[in-house]
Parts: sequence; structure tokens; C-alpha cells
Amino acid sequence: SSGINAEYGGSNSPVGKLYLTNLKKLIEETYEINGQKKVNIVAHSMGNIYMLQFFKQVSKYWKNKYIKRYIAISGVFGGAVKSIRALVSGEIESIPRVLVDANAVRSFQRSFQSVY
Repeated sequence: SSGINAEYGGSNSPVGKLYLTNLKKLIEETYEINGQKKVNIVAHSMGNIYMLQFFKQVSKYWKNKYIKRYIAISGVFGGAVKSIRALVSGEIESIPRVLVDANAVRSFQRSFQSVY
């Protein structure tokens, strides 16, 4: 069994559309290189949203031919509510407010690129 890593950009951007095209080619090549064995897909966090977009674009026949299984780890299928709450309020759910200033936390959290 071999592992491949396919990192992504936004699916609606030109880069994201190219990513989805290249992902399809990568899966097909992996299938062929490994003796026409179906491919296991493992996606994490926002990668699951991109996989959902990808699976909407390919036919059922294609999925049945090339995909053995899809494993979603920590998918954000319900949205990123906690991230938005953190940006707005300085979410510090597990830390007592007497120990940490929410405004300081908010500024710190707004510096995280992964929140956007």
C-alpha cells in the first residue's frame, strides 16, 4: 500500500479547480500504478469539504471504479462555528475569564491564518 498527499487551495478559485482536476488524475494514476487497486481516501478538517466538492463532480461509475473507501477525520461539515465565535468574542471556553482576558485572546486568535 502506498500513501500520497494532496494538499489543496480553495475549490472555487482557479487554483482550487486545478487542484480538483489534478486530484482526479492523481487518484487514477495511483489506481493504475498499484495494479488497478481501488484507492483509499483519508481527508482531515477542511479537506473533507474539498472531497465533498470533488465527489459531486465525478460520476458514480468513476467513484465505484477508483474509490475503495473514504475516511473523514474531524470534518467541518457543520461549518466552522467555533472559529467564527473565536474571531468575534475571543472564545476561551475552557479557561476561566478571571485568568485570561478575552480581548487579548481575541487578538491572538485573529492572528491564526487557519481560522480564515
